[in-house]
Amino acid sequence: MDTSYSVQQIKFEFLSYIKEFGGNGSDWTIGLLNEAQQAKIASSDSPEKADRIWICKPALSANAARLVAEYFVTRFGTKKADDFVVSPDKNWVHMFIERNTAHT
Repeated sequence: MDTSYSVQQIKFEFLSYIKEFGGNGSDWTIGLLNEAQQAKIASSDSPEKADRIWICKPALSANAARLVAEYFVTRFGTKKADDFVVSPDKNWVHMFIERNTAHT
């Protein structure tokens, strides 16, 4: 069973990550992924994962994922990732900060 999260749930979890790992919203990067892209990034040998603190959550829809991402870009100045392309299959939201930027 695949669990998806509401816009509010994802916002809460992402804000908790910013609070826990530090940095300003503008130090973080946010993007949209489809399921295959998410699986690639989540794999243990992913080069994208090595030097980053990251979080990734499936939204209820691609529109919900877009709303979360746009909220962080607009409200906190979060940077858009290169993969920030709205698409009907991109219902995953991911956010990351480079480890050397984080204040742990």
